[in-house]
Amino acid sequence: LHHTVTPPSVTAQRIAEVQVKNQNAPGIRCHFCVNASGQVFQTQPLEVVANHAGNFSGEGVGIYLIGDFTNAPPPQPQLDATAALLAKLALQLRLSTSQIFGYSDLVKTGSPGATWPTWKGPLIAKVANLMSGGVSAPTPTVVATPISTPTSQPQPTVTVAAKSLEHYLLFWHRGPGNWA
Repeated sequence: LHHTVTPPSVTAQRIAEVQVKNQNAPGIRCHFCVNASGQVFQTQPLEVVANHAGNFSGEGVGIYLIGDFTNAPPPQPQLDATAALLAKLALQLRLSTSQIFGYSDLVKTGSPGATWPTWKGPLIAKVANLMSGGVSAPTPTVVATPISTPTSQPQPTVTVAAKSLEHYLLFWHRGPGNWA
């Protein structure tokens, strides 16, 4: 989990545009974004290694919570949607709640915000409750957001089957003679 350190009104589309245009990224560096109202946007297929957590990126699913949680925790709709998404992903990927981390749990960083210790426990407890079927899980609105062509129309949600990914190759094109 990460926070974007942006106003909550910033869109997943805008985050993708900044990362592609200004940070020379091949696409947005996370798999999902959750906004303040609780909308969940899928921004990368799960089989894509999104460079969201340095050396841990290849082993994880990156989730951006849109906003700055340095001084205040995320709003409840955002936490509820994040818990539902985490429960869904944990069940789908056969993970336990002990495998859910804020980026600051892995490396010395300020993400997902200085308030993370205050909302981590309740979030993990809600995920565990949702996973055990103790509480009805709200269904996240998952919308695939185009990452390398910010002006494109949203694409259908990608359903990903569990599989082992041994090798992959990623190319992107930024203009004549500019391939990576």
